[in-house]
Amino acid sequence: MSFEVTSGYFQFDDIIDKLPAVYHAFALSTLGLVERLVETSKLSNSTLVDICAGTGRCALNLASTARHVYAVELQRRPSLFACEQMKAENIDNVTYLRADTNALPLSSGSVDHAVGMWGAVDTGEAERVVRPGGRVFLGGCAPGNVIGELSPIVGSLYGISKDSPMAELFFAG
Repeated sequence: MSFEVTSGYFQFDDIIDKLPAVYHAFALSTLGLVERLVETSKLSNSTLVDICAGTGRCALNLASTARHVYAVELQRRPSLFACEQMKAENIDNVTYLRADTNALPLSSGSVDHAVGMWGAVDTGEAERVVRPGGRVFLGGCAPGNVIGELSPIVGSLYGISKDSPMAELFFAG
C-alpha cells in the first residue's frame, strides 16, 4: 500500500481516513484520558457530545457511563469504523453524526457536557451546545509528545522540522 502524506495536513486526518483500524489500535492514550475524566467528573447518566470523535475510542468508552453520547466526526471511514465497533460491542447509546465540528448539528444547550480528545475543537461551538452549568472537557498531549515515541518519525513524514511552528508537538525540548 502506498501512503502519501499531504504536506501541511495535520491532526492525523490522512492516517485516520486511510487506515482507521490501524489508527484505532494505536490511539490508546485516549483510554487513560477518558478513565481520568470519568473518575473526576460527574458524567453518570449525562448526555455528552464527543467532538472530533474519529474512530470512536472516546465515545465508545464514555458510553458505559453516559446516558447518551453524540459522536461528531466529519470523515466517512472513521465514522463507519466506529459504527462497526458499536455493533460488535452491542453499544446502543452512541449516535454518530457526520458533520463539520465547527458547526455541530445539535441545538443550543442540548447536551450536559462536551468532550474533545486530540481534535481541533471550536470551544465556542462546544460551549453553544452545552447546557448552563455544563462543562467542555478537552484532552491532548504534552509538548513534544503528540503521539508518544513516534512523534519525531511522524513529524518527519509530515515534513515538520525542528524550526517549524508545529515543532513543539513533535519534538521534545
